[in-house]
Amino acid sequence: MPVTISSPEAAVAATPYVLGFAPRDSVVLLLSGDGPHLAVRVDLPERADLNWIATILAGLPNPLPSKTVVLAYADTMAVPHTTEITKWLADLLVAVTDLVAVLVIGDGRVRSLSEDGPLGQELDIDLESLRDHPVIAECVAQGMTCMPARETLASTLLPVADTVASQVADALRTATAPTQGYEKARAELEQRALHVLLSGNPLAPEDVVCVARACRDVHVRDPLLAIILDEHAHGQVTLAHVRTRLLYAITHLPDTDAAPVAATMALIAWADGDGAVALMAADRACDLEPTNTLAPLVIHALQHGLPPNTWASLTDDIPMEVLRGQVRRSA
Repeated sequence: MPVTISSPEAAVAATPYVLGFAPRDSVVLLLSGDGPHLAVRVDLPERADLNWIATILAGLPNPLPSKTVVLAYADTMAVPHTTEITKWLADLLVAVTDLVAVLVIGDGRVRSLSEDGPLGQELDIDLESLRDHPVIAECVAQGMTCMPARETLASTLLPVADTVASQVADALRTATAPTQGYEKARAELEQRALHVLLSGNPLAPEDVVCVARACRDVHVRDPLLAIILDEHAHGQVTLAHVRTRLLYAITHLPDTDAAPVAATMALIAWADGDGAVALMAADRACDLEPTNTLAPLVIHALQHGLPPNTWASLTDDIPMEVLRGQVRRSA
């Protein structure tokens, strides 16, 4: 959350950009303190229960940042019901963090439930009045974007039915096994996939198939990720470019082959600091392939507020020959 939130109005205006989509029937916690700013979103329950609280606690970092803004969004749910659940949650959180504002957004209005703290002055305003809040310009300047709704964001990962998709399906059906040895074939696949993901050339159907094969083989995918994230750290690669090409592959692959690419995009989006897209891509991967192992790791990391550089820091000291499966890592 690289923006300055200095009022309840700013918190409401900025939250869709912080998440990447406009929350609906949700509770959002904006967490700040000495460390990185974090945002946690959970669906509103039909009734408050301990399982719902456990879901929220599972997504909070330890130690908890010192200041928290709570925003509850009542869309299909009634505002009084949402207000009661939010009060219950606030009563639990007040013992472990400074609740600088507790806000309920519903029926076209923003109402404050807290009156203490620097952000917590009493508030009851028209939601439409925040459409042009200055913090939105700050979010845009930071490169943050906002999809109209979570469902809209998820729809960007769905397959498209066009000529390219048909050509990709044909290329998958007619693909033949490499004639050279497995290790040589894997090395060639890694190099070709790296070129496909980093170049600016238009993606051909064969390129999409190459990306799908590379993301499915962990000994090709993990070296690719290590190279891309390292070059990104040195300013040689923008992850937004890689994400665009992965998204093209996801939407032009049949469901039977899209999951590994979606999981890879989830990790790249997380590394790029875009938790909303990371979660959507990871969910898509899990839906398509419940046995996928990378997507649940990304979801777990997002739920626990792990910073975007976590994956790179974990693989920095692993030799490339180990990532490529050429040798075992010694204990």
